[in-house]
Amino acid sequence: ATAEAAQTAQIALIAQIAEAYLDDQLIRAQLRLTEETLGSWRGSRALAEERVGGGQASALDLEQARGMVHFAEAALAELKAEAIRSARGLAFRLGSFEPLELPPAAPLMRLELARLPAALDSAVLLERPDVREAEHRLKATHADIGAARAAFFPRIALTAGAGYMSADFSRLFAGDNAGWSFLPRLELPLFTGGRNRAELKLAEARRAGAVVGYEKAIQTAFRETAEALEVRPALAERLAAQRKYAAAQRRVLKLALERYAVGAGGYLDVLDAQRAVFQAEMDLLGIRARQLTNEIQLYAALGGGRPASAQTPPAKPEDRPIYKQEEKTP
Repeated sequence: ATAEAAQTAQIALIAQIAEAYLDDQLIRAQLRLTEETLGSWRGSRALAEERVGGGQASALDLEQARGMVHFAEAALAELKAEAIRSARGLAFRLGSFEPLELPPAAPLMRLELARLPAALDSAVLLERPDVREAEHRLKATHADIGAARAAFFPRIALTAGAGYMSADFSRLFAGDNAGWSFLPRLELPLFTGGRNRAELKLAEARRAGAVVGYEKAIQTAFRETAEALEVRPALAERLAAQRKYAAAQRRVLKLALERYAVGAGGYLDVLDAQRAVFQAEMDLLGIRARQLTNEIQLYAALGGGRPASAQTPPAKPEDRPIYKQEEKTP
């Protein structure tokens, strides 16, 4: 049980490091975007200066262009400070402030994590170290682990098509407060070793601290997985919509600049379009980072994909579940 608790801490640390790395990459991506935007806005300022010098625009246009450049310069300075903070946060979680020889990072918008398969069986949650820790503690009270799993552990598909939350899984959290709705059924003896209680009532079983801990560990495993899964469709839809919005704003800016260059439009249209494009691109990066953070949370909720070397030795025949456990999905 202690070894499993250590594994739980390790998975949490891995997730924290991954999130810190992602935060660092988000800041750096925003920094690059701001630098590019600053260069573009300086070009717009030069155009305004040229038009003012030729008597084709007013001094107001020039001052507005200068203001946009100063706005971008201030944002760039703030992001540089944020980049220092994020780099230190990552180093703190790694436990080392030495320079790291890391491979070049992929652009944030192209970063990908492993795809989640459809019809992922809930048995994968039995490999969570906190669930295994609770099973070891329950076993120490002469409990039959197979009977306990049969009583307390729901066997359902966690995911449906496209790796999203299945309907059966969502029904486990019913009611207005989305509370746990699974009711254990003790149809088999739960305890062995001289304390065989074939007719044990659920309320009596819950008086045993190990049983309470085991039930809580299972509920936590399903709740954390549900919280990570249920937001995936909304994040995917939001990212797709934001991509389209950003593309539309870039087209608006192009048209506004073309109209201003030939004197058919005002500079205020250019300013509004520039602000909209910049904000749309920044929001796009933020949504993608939120989506990747959700994938990291799902990684931790599913037990961290534990390597074989970290797993507990196989259970004895009497400890195996009474159902046939399917092969764990990588």
